[in-house]
Amino acid sequence: MSRLRKMFLQHLVLVLCLSCTTGHICKNILCYFTTDSTTKDEFHRFHPMNINPFLCTHIVYYYALISRNELHLSEQTIQSNDTEIPYYTYVNNQKESKSDLKTLVSVIIRLSTFFVYGKDSKARQTFIQNLRSFLRKHDFDGVEINWSTENVKLLPVFKTIFTTLIQEIAMNFREERRDDGKKRLILAVSVSPLKDVIDKVYDVHNISSYVDMLNIETTRFRTGSELTVGHYSPLYGDYRLEVDTNCVDFSVKYWLKNGAPSKKLNIGLGLFGLTYQTEKYYRHYIGNAALGPGRIADQELDICTYTDVNQFLSWGAKIHRSKDQEVPHFVLNDLWVGYEDQISLNEKVNYVLQNQLAGVTVWSFDMDDFRGDFSLDGPYPLMTTIKKACEDFAF
Repeated sequence: MSRLRKMFLQHLVLVLCLSCTTGHICKNILCYFTTDSTTKDEFHRFHPMNINPFLCTHIVYYYALISRNELHLSEQTIQSNDTEIPYYTYVNNQKESKSDLKTLVSVIIRLSTFFVYGKDSKARQTFIQNLRSFLRKHDFDGVEINWSTENVKLLPVFKTIFTTLIQEIAMNFREERRDDGKKRLILAVSVSPLKDVIDKVYDVHNISSYVDMLNIETTRFRTGSELTVGHYSPLYGDYRLEVDTNCVDFSVKYWLKNGAPSKKLNIGLGLFGLTYQTEKYYRHYIGNAALGPGRIADQELDICTYTDVNQFLSWGAKIHRSKDQEVPHFVLNDLWVGYEDQISLNEKVNYVLQNQLAGVTVWSFDMDDFRGDFSLDGPYPLMTTIKKACEDFAF
């Protein structure tokens, strides 16, 4: 209880201090629903009926895949009164209870697929027409284009083609609005936070002029495969480095420097923990050696939910906080976990407001303590913190 009281007081002080620092509004809170979350074990399993739409401005359905020029949503369904309801239908039905809610579908474009049609103008137009029909048919308000960057060496070849694709999607959406009088579909792009990828992949100025949102994946500075421990989403850089490019602050400023308008940038917030196994129990410092992803009971556990984090803390895990990076991690025996808590998320929302960014993306519903198993504040303690920070800090 003393730990909870201390965290509450820290949070209260933070709110009182930060609420006087900005007059900007955090207008976007994009929350991801992942279809993979419905296939987890019973304790972690998440279903669309667990969604709280009032925590978000947008819900992003993750994901749809492309097969040649066609899109396919996953086929998971919910049994309701002897009727099979597709997950995406249930997600879009959330708009009935929150009329201003918008829904997007995240479309993953892999290089192997992109190579097939990307260079052919007719193939691109076919894809774009199918995309628009797909969004209208399933009642989505827009799309997030998620271009896989798994092979950086090949990406420069497609830089111009990708820019052209984004331009053509945007123009198609605008033409539909002009010709049919429908509300224009939203176009967002999920983009890398890494300097090397930004340089090789994106024509930032041109892409920025066509999209509504640039969603920077600032939860992906680390993967868990590194040979040193570290947080996956530090707000600021490691003070021991002259220039640390692997942090939210550098990434945002680099996107801005390259021509992205602040009003279109959303930064990613993670509700999960990224784990490492360490050799020495007492070595908790960022940058110390790691043996690989964390292990619990001889099973590899690379990613854990916030519910898991709280369970580990109840078992006696020791919390440490990086003052320069403004993120927490904990150590339990040889398990090292970087995660986000209410304090660090408040700091990141305040950063959004101070830098007059558009908002945040939140990964994801299922990673929070969505049932409130370990939270005195009820379900969704982290997502509630984010929404409250967006409301309390803006005026």
